[in-house]
Amino acid sequence: MSTLPGGLTPGQQRAAPKLPEAINRMMSLHDGDRGLLEVVACGKEAIGPLRFLLFKREPSGIYEPRRRVASALRSLQAYDALREFLALRREISDPVERTGEDAVINAVARELMCRPRETDFPLLLDVLRWRILAGVIESAGVFEKPEAIPYFIDALAEDDCRPEAETALLRLGRLSESALVKCATRRPRSGFESSTSRRQRRSALELLAEIGIAPERWVRLRHLIEEPDPKFAAPVCKLALMTPRIGDQRNAMERLLDLLGGSDWMVANNIEAWLLEHFSELSSRVDDVLAKGEVSLSDRAKLVLARVKTQAISSRAKTTSQDTIENF
Repeated sequence: MSTLPGGLTPGQQRAAPKLPEAINRMMSLHDGDRGLLEVVACGKEAIGPLRFLLFKREPSGIYEPRRRVASALRSLQAYDALREFLALRREISDPVERTGEDAVINAVARELMCRPRETDFPLLLDVLRWRILAGVIESAGVFEKPEAIPYFIDALAEDDCRPEAETALLRLGRLSESALVKCATRRPRSGFESSTSRRQRRSALELLAEIGIAPERWVRLRHLIEEPDPKFAAPVCKLALMTPRIGDQRNAMERLLDLLGGSDWMVANNIEAWLLEHFSELSSRVDDVLAKGEVSLSDRAKLVLARVKTQAISSRAKTTSQDTIENF
């Protein structure tokens, strides 16, 4: 049996409520999802009223009904209405209304990405020039264009945008390396650094630890190995392990072992994983440390190092055994 927009059969559509009733239901807080399906089932005649509701400001800050409006417009393939909405700058001073409007902008940006086109990127970039928002960051990241990198870097400072910005920068890979190095090494002239700035710089370092770094840029980060905060120093050490040509692998290993004494469980787990990943390059130094039982190391560091060696030997033995079986 054929179906119509909204998943309704022709017979069900004939029994569907009239458009005004469906819209009223969609805009309610209780039956909104049901109303959404009914509005979409009304077809193209719903686009005009939906566009009006999308553009209508909501001082209460309640945004869910207008998010459903955006979803309905996307289902009806009214992408031009979504683009018109994003192109409109809204200067809203009331924080409650502003929060709701931001949520609607995010929803519209994400709905637009169900059928993106190249001309959507400049539109999204224009929104980011006046408002850094998670949904807009996420949608702009789909295009993987380096022109958006400065906005993604700025978004690393915002808790509600950081995950989307990190994903976008990872997609760009080495194209974002220079901007991330600049962000990670930026210090306020006053000497006082806000917690927001520290979270932004830490995020940049963690991204670099995923992306990698060119040896010629390492010199700008090298001093951060000595940062007292493990969340800053640890990803820099990982970069050193990843980049053999810079010649700091052993120093990085020793610093990671030192950091284990005062790091939380998440950083400690990362350090152990990194040491295991690069064990082949560090094995002689690991043997030296374990053989000498260096008193400067914490008990936690000694335990981690012993566990890393055991896991590395076990993994190597399994690989050798598997190779033997396959060659038999």
